[in-house]
Formats: sequence, C-alpha cells, structure tokens
Amino acid sequence: LQLQNGIESSEADIRSAYRKRALACHPDKQKSASASQKKAAELEFDRVKKAYEILSDPEARKAFDDLQRVKAARKERDGAQDAKRRRMREELDRRERQAAQENNEFEIAKNRLQAELERLRKENAQRRQQERD
Repeated sequence: LQLQNGIESSEADIRSAYRKRALACHPDKQKSASASQKKAAELEFDRVKKAYEILSDPEARKAFDDLQRVKAARKERDGAQDAKRRRMREELDRRERQAAQENNEFEIAKNRLQAELERLRKENAQRRQQERD
C-alpha cells in the first residue's frame, strides 16, 4: 500500500492509503487501457485488496509486523556479516597477491641460478677444452 510509516502506520493511514491505491488501480477506472493493462490493473487491485485485508485484521497485522521485524533484523545481521566477509575477502586477496609476488621473486631467483649454473658449465667446458688442446 506504500505506507509512509511502514510498521508504525495507524489504521487511518492504512485506510487512506488503501483508498488511494484502490482508486488508482481499480479495473473500472482503466477505460482507455488495453486488455493486458486491464488484466494487470485487476491483479494489482486484488493485491491491494488482500494487503488491506491483512493490515486491517489485528491478528494478521501482528503476524505481518512480526515478519517485517524479523526480515529487518535478518537484513541488519546479514549486513554486518557482509562487512565481515568483505574484510575476510580483502585479507585473502592481499595474502594471494603477496604469495604471487613471493612466487614471482622465487621464479626470478631460480632463473638467475639456472642461468649462472649454465654460464659456469660453459666456462668449465671451455676450460677443459683449452687444457686438452
């Protein structure tokens, strides 16, 4: 019903919002609409009517309000968890970058060692060739 105060809305607020929405989407008010638009308006009107029935019944309203409070609490809790998960993900990304950098440094050092060993082998082979001649 697009209530301004949400859960805290009074019965007068609910009744007023229902009347406005019902007038706006009533199928009989849709004179220049196509058949599909009239069908959509009828479905919307049924939704508005069902919402008003729930919100005007005290027991159903209490159950609905409780559901809304639980959803809000869950959303808040998930938001806090999302922040925690985001920090954990950032920490993991930082560690992965650090490991990749260390791995890269290891590969560079390994390649230098292999190049140096190859150079020493060549020098040793040249020295042996000179001694033989």
